[in-house]
Amino acid sequence: MQRINKVIVVILLFCFFVFFCCVSLWRFNTGQIFFYDFGHYARIIWLISRSLPPVIVHKVLGEIHFFGDHLAPSFFLLAPLFLITNKLQILLIEQALMTVTAGLLIFTIAKRETLRFFPSLACSVIFLLFAGVESPLVSDWHSESTAIVLLLLFLYSLIYRKNIFIAFLSAIIFMGFKDSNPLSLFFILIPYFYTQKKDRRIIAFYMGFALLWFITAGYILTPLIAKQAYLYAPVLPVKPTEYITNFVNLPIKRKLWFDSLSSFGFLPLFSGVFFIPILAELSIRLLPTYVHSQSFTLGMHYNVFLGAFLAIASIKSLRIINSLILPKKVLISNGTVCIALIIALFTAKTSTHPPLLLAINPVFWKEWNKKSELFKQIQYIETTGSVMSQNNILPHLISRKDKVFLLSLSYKKYDPQHIAFDLSTGQNINNYYSGEIKDIEQVIKLKEFLLEDPHYKRVSTPYRDFYVFKKQ
Repeated sequence: MQRINKVIVVILLFCFFVFFCCVSLWRFNTGQIFFYDFGHYARIIWLISRSLPPVIVHKVLGEIHFFGDHLAPSFFLLAPLFLITNKLQILLIEQALMTVTAGLLIFTIAKRETLRFFPSLACSVIFLLFAGVESPLVSDWHSESTAIVLLLLFLYSLIYRKNIFIAFLSAIIFMGFKDSNPLSLFFILIPYFYTQKKDRRIIAFYMGFALLWFITAGYILTPLIAKQAYLYAPVLPVKPTEYITNFVNLPIKRKLWFDSLSSFGFLPLFSGVFFIPILAELSIRLLPTYVHSQSFTLGMHYNVFLGAFLAIASIKSLRIINSLILPKKVLISNGTVCIALIIALFTAKTSTHPPLLLAINPVFWKEWNKKSELFKQIQYIETTGSVMSQNNILPHLISRKDKVFLLSLSYKKYDPQHIAFDLSTGQNINNYYSGEIKDIEQVIKLKEFLLEDPHYKRVSTPYRDFYVFKKQ
């Protein structure tokens, strides 16, 4: 029976992996990945893989070492990916693989909490179904989808296996993926400090270590490298009452609460102290009056750790049910999981709309293998020399030693050897996202400047509205 259960887990997780790859590669093939954030991070990792200084041109901070944006030394561990292949898709496949691996760790932790096979597998499925976990698959590439594996491995090694070496190594790598990650590690350890009395000393060590890392990375080293205050520092409320009301003072915030909890069948509400990490993780976005990257939805990449905390809280809730002296306990436990799974599926279908729902969309499969004309267009851009281009073209041009820049009316300041942009109609508005160029009128103005600039000449292409300029 155990062998059959293992086969079921492997087949199910493999199906998730294949579909997650399909979604990510569909975005790639249709030209819907962007420099922010896919190309931005891919550029850093590619430079590291070629032993080149990982200097980036940040849209706010300017030209800096990427540690000035986020102190993320763990990115160096991903550099071998671009030694295996120069194809950018490798990052998308890695992200899908890490997401599914996180689901496997949720299943393993559930089993360690003495849950039976079906509840354990259901917790893993609900976690992978969560829109906050899946969203990075359709919003480029983000380190959270990789880092979550390290966070769960840390918990598994520290709490369930008592493997000090793996736990310490996992914690270091996890915190090294982003300077804000130590806060999430601190949050998840709070309930374990109360429940794991024998391990309180080592848990307290990691909590103190995480806070020290967060302060040192975010408020000392990163500002020192960037030569300015930490860009992502939040503006906290002034009124004491706002520390409570800010959690629910907007309809969109209340929806975030409801969607998060209903996505796990409301099981986290009964987890006791394990609800604390959920509250703390959401406070990073809900509590401040202002933060640089403020998001109150399950989109983007801000909810991956939240998904793990909700899953662990759900596991703990089911563990509480198992500890009760009840007749037909197994039936009650399985029934509770079934109800939670039904609520999660209903929430996904009616409210959160995770990418997984594309699996039942015939239009998605009909268009999956179509490749954007963009890939033919960019062949007219030389593979060497500095280049300036728009948000959807630039990520495909990052595999070069020379500098890359987002489109700007101030192109003379950057002095790129190549400038490329697309003026065809019906484009995604995100294609023109940058620090300076906001809309199509500005791109038209840039085209006029370049056509009159004697230092640049338009390269001949079969595409009337696709412009490539080369410096003479």
